[in-house]
Amino acid sequence: MQLERSETARRALEADVREREAELSAEVRLKSEEANKSLVALRYEKKEKEDWRQQSDELRRQVQILQEELRANKDDVAVVKERYDAELSETRRRCAIEIDEARRRAEAEVDEFRRRCETELEDLRRRLRSEKNLRKACEKWLRSELKSREEMELLLAAVKDAASGRAAAAGETAAEVEALIDRLRTSSPTPALHSPIVSPRRGTGSGGTKLAMTSAISPPATAAAATARTLELELLRRKLEEDNNRLKGELQAARRMLSEKLKY
Repeated sequence: MQLERSETARRALEADVREREAELSAEVRLKSEEANKSLVALRYEKKEKEDWRQQSDELRRQVQILQEELRANKDDVAVVKERYDAELSETRRRCAIEIDEARRRAEAEVDEFRRRCETELEDLRRRLRSEKNLRKACEKWLRSELKSREEMELLLAAVKDAASGRAAAAGETAAEVEALIDRLRTSSPTPALHSPIVSPRRGTGSGGTKLAMTSAISPPATAAAATARTLELELLRRKLEEDNNRLKGELQAARRMLSEKLKY
């Protein structure tokens, strides 16, 4: 009985030992698997760290290279900036000199142009004044010529009256003719009428005086000469008016041109 109990206890103990061994074996396998997994993870992590370290070293080397390039570029930029500043200063100096010279040339040209315009304007004014004076003189001469023509017509009428034999008015006619001749001589008489005319006071008689005046003055020739003279004076007056208008136009154009130039 005791042996049976001992055998039963031993068998129970062996069963417990086997169960415990199975449990321990399972636990060892589990631990071993976990250890293997941890080792694999550690190796992977170590490899990843090594990769990161290599990448860090590579990046560090690249950063150093970039820093060296940056320092070299900074030096180049400093050199280029210094050269650029020097060239810019020289360019500004040359530009200032050229601008100053151009300003002086422009001022000199403007002064010369203003002086030339003023000279031309003064010359135009002087020419205009001379043309005006000439026109006034011509108008005065024309009026005197017209007055002389009227007096010549009166003289011709008096000579015709004297030649027609009006004895009653011989003394009055002679006095009028003498007065007209004196006025013509003092004003601007026609040269063709001076020498042939003899004053009635200087003649030998009324018949000789009438014959001299009649032979000296030919009415058709006098009328034709007066007409030609009138046409000539009219052409001269028109020419003077055209020249006056032309000079006025040139003076106004010169004034406008001078005003426009002075604005700039």
